[in-house]
Amino acid sequence: MTEEYEDEYEDEYEDVQERYEKTLYKKTHKKTHKKAVHKPQTSTQTFSQEQKFGFVVVDKTEVLYGILHDGVKKTLQKCERLNWETSQDYLKKIVEATLRFFPHDWIILASSAEFKQKLDTSLRTMIVKVVSVTHGGEQGFTQAIKESETARANFRFAQEEKLLAAYMFQIAQDTKYCFGITDTLTALEIGAVETLIVWKNLDIKEKSPLEWIIQNYKNFGAKLEVITNPAHTNSQFVRGGGVGGILRYAVDLVERN
Repeated sequence: MTEEYEDEYEDEYEDVQERYEKTLYKKTHKKTHKKAVHKPQTSTQTFSQEQKFGFVVVDKTEVLYGILHDGVKKTLQKCERLNWETSQDYLKKIVEATLRFFPHDWIILASSAEFKQKLDTSLRTMIVKVVSVTHGGEQGFTQAIKESETARANFRFAQEEKLLAAYMFQIAQDTKYCFGITDTLTALEIGAVETLIVWKNLDIKEKSPLEWIIQNYKNFGAKLEVITNPAHTNSQFVRGGGVGGILRYAVDLVERN
């Protein structure tokens, strides 16, 4: 958190704190356990989030479907190839299962040369990277995670650029956006925030309005996106506090505040 923002944060804190405790907490008290709102922790915490990726690891005898989220890998299912299955039947089954397991996710395809090209053609719109692996199963899953590390980071940064471009467009149009703790809290309160955007290294003080926003945004139907690219450290968004959002509809936040 920058020194400039620390001063601004302290000024905003007292103005927002009373409404945070009396209004927003009351509205979600029945939906949220108290211990989830006041989670025991140190005086500050650093917030971070990693994108979820699906993994499809294919060899001649089996296919593994897994996910990687927040640095943790999880195997969803392993399917052995049946003795009577032709290559065409095997690939068709893989494509169908991939669409079923990852209907809204981006995937890493890991396979030998025998299957890569045909699967890449069928699943191209959802593939981030195709990598070669020397093994299938869990060993191939681990290898695919390592081989795709750079591609996943670059893809994430590209997605963040698109998000910030959309956010800056709304600011330029002076329409559907909120910026800073006060406006974001107000917009959340009325259910106007569609996408909540925060900087990954944002300091979240215990029992503060900002902590409350991070812990309760889902109660207001908002989606959370975390900006992780170090290139944005000195951007206007981060220097201005590192919290804001894209709204569902235009709101006069100055009048409401």
